[in-house]
Amino acid sequence: MKLTAEQHERVMDMKRMYKTVHYAKMIFETLGGTPEDIQLLELWDLVPDPEARGARARSSKVDPSYKEKIAAAAEKYLRDREKSVKAIQEIISPNLDKTVLVYMDSAGGKSYLEKLPENQVKAISSAQLDSLVAKALLTNGHHLLSKQITEHVKTWSLVAETINVLPASISIQGELTYNQIKLDLKDSPTPTWDYFLSKAEMNERSLMAFVWAMFEKECKLQQYLFLEGPGRDGKGSFIRWLENILCDALAPLSASDKYWPANCIGRRVGVFNDLNNVNIVLSSTFKQIVGGDSVSIEQKYEKSFGAKLDTIFILTSNKPLMMTSEDSDKRRCIYVKFKKDTENIENYEHKLKIETNGFLFKCKKAFEELYDDSQNIIKCDRECLEEAAASNEERYLAILETNFILGEEFKISPTDFTNTLNAAGIVTQTEVSGFKQYLKRVYSIERSQQRIDGNPKRFYFGIKRK
Repeated sequence: MKLTAEQHERVMDMKRMYKTVHYAKMIFETLGGTPEDIQLLELWDLVPDPEARGARARSSKVDPSYKEKIAAAAEKYLRDREKSVKAIQEIISPNLDKTVLVYMDSAGGKSYLEKLPENQVKAISSAQLDSLVAKALLTNGHHLLSKQITEHVKTWSLVAETINVLPASISIQGELTYNQIKLDLKDSPTPTWDYFLSKAEMNERSLMAFVWAMFEKECKLQQYLFLEGPGRDGKGSFIRWLENILCDALAPLSASDKYWPANCIGRRVGVFNDLNNVNIVLSSTFKQIVGGDSVSIEQKYEKSFGAKLDTIFILTSNKPLMMTSEDSDKRRCIYVKFKKDTENIENYEHKLKIETNGFLFKCKKAFEELYDDSQNIIKCDRECLEEAAASNEERYLAILETNFILGEEFKISPTDFTNTLNAAGIVTQTEVSGFKQYLKRVYSIERSQQRIDGNPKRFYFGIKRK
């Protein structure tokens, strides 16, 4: 007797589905399925040689005691499951329902969010969730193996209430900020903040409006704030002031960390401070988050899931903004360039804190004046963005003229194209992608396919290496 390819694949599906469960349990849970599946599993178990499975099975009759063993295993599983359900009802659910949210994305992926004070949440891994459960069980006199705890958590997550939209991370509740500093917003003198803003060459009021947007729970701002300066210009003091106000609602981020989007879950503000890789603003993930689109969230050793994040971003750097001439790219950015400090103010950062109430009052006024809720943007000066885009595209043009020749009869392979760019100093994936977008936008040159000797080959047509 042989198993067909379809039967073999069906068995593989069932084994993958129950790979962490005892084989008897696997058969028991299948009893609710089709008789064909049950018979197939029994047949599968008769094959003594694992390598022969899927090819043939012994034709001898099923051992009469075999079904009795299955029934005994099923009864034991029922007893164990009853204990599990009782533990979940009496201990696990009451604890986890109060402290954990289960976020389920559109693809069915799950993530766990620990509830924190002040309407904040924080992503936690499966291992951290197991640890919370272990503490709750130990407190109530239950001592379970880690594998059993994982099974309990898995069962709880099946019945737990899930959410499909990530909660707003933070909001001003009454007159308290996130670290319980008392606010009394009123129009009061802010000489230190006035000095800080006087060093901005443009968009100082847009910066103020951006600050207040952090506190507007319903504001789905689709812009980031890019602060450029030579150093010793107050950017660092501004970020430290924000950290004091926002506390855990602010996430320090690193462009070199590929898991940085996961650190944004439950955080209202993400800060890339002293950024070297300014090309991150052109990356697809960054653009998607800023634009309010769903992105894939990856966590180390965890299953990825899709989510929309309400995080807004601040980037500081002593390098110029990386910008293209695309309207969509310019629309996303509020660009502020700072001049170097010319005065030495004693207790500078302390005075910024003292003037917080007056500064936030002015920020709120600026937000009410400049925020366009029909487009989810803050109005700002775009001329500086045009200049930044022109400067970047002049660089691309210089690289193009130095390393390539344009012509309808020319073509270049993707490998030669990338190697030429790398030799010209365009190394990172984001930089290469930016140059490709420039070629497509300005010269309509992009990678396409051609058949050579019946085989498909990809080339960039209309360009070759010098």
